[in-house]
Parts: sequence; structure tokens; C-alpha cells
Amino acid sequence: MKRFLLIGLAVMTLLGGAAIAQKGPSSASSKASKSRGSGPDTNIKMERADNSGKRMMKPARKGGKRTRGAAETTYLHIDNRTGYYVDIYVDGANVGTVSPYGDSYGYVHSGSDSLYAKAPGTDLHFGPRSAYLAPGGTFTWTLTE
Repeated sequence: MKRFLLIGLAVMTLLGGAAIAQKGPSSASSKASKSRGSGPDTNIKMERADNSGKRMMKPARKGGKRTRGAAETTYLHIDNRTGYYVDIYVDGANVGTVSPYGDSYGYVHSGSDSLYAKAPGTDLHFGPRSAYLAPGGTFTWTLTE
């Protein structure tokens, strides 16, 4: 009986580890670094969204349609642990600004994305950092000095 339990535990551990590895991490941290050069920042493709593009679907948490398959949005949490206002970019598009030592929450499209942040008026930036934003999940990005 003990042997059966140990084998079962080992199989569950291996399968559970494989499932977690496929999901990807649900958080990341980036330390500020100084920009080099004075040319345009190639990580920024759109300074501010103008709402002329495709409208994001309403997430289920906000009264949108619940889907049976994977959701199309991820709840993105920015944890700013610096004394600077920081502009946040997902795939080069500005998605907002977080205040010094503040937190920002919002929905972004799911999938493999590039996260980038810049403290305006300084030469500090965070990333770019590749991240998998799991559909229907929450991803926390912590910014530190």
C-alpha cells in the first residue's frame, strides 16, 4: 500500500510540474536601468492609444460573456516600487501610467507579449521583458529601482 501511494505521489508531482511549466509564470520583476543614447526609443510603437483600433472584448469579470474556451484578456497588475511616475507599454503600445509607489490594474490582450516601462523626464526604463499573459489569468509585474 505504501509503495502504491509513493508511486501515485511521484506521478502526480511530475504531472503537476508539467502543467505548471506550460502555464508560465504569473508574475515578473524588473529593475530600472538607464537608457543609452538620445535617439527614439525603439520599444515604443504607440505613445497613446486613440481608440481607433479594434475594441477589446468586455472581460467576464466586468459583465462580459463567459466563454467555454480560453478568455482573450489577462488582468495586468503593475506594482510600482519606485518614486517615479512610470508609463507602461504592452507590445509597444501605451496602456497607462502608474504613480510613484502605486499600483495599476487593467485588462490587456492575452498571449506572448513584450512589457516595457519608462519613467518620463528621466533616463530610466524597465525591460523590455517577454511575458506570457495567460488567458483569463492575472499577471503581476513589479518595478524596482
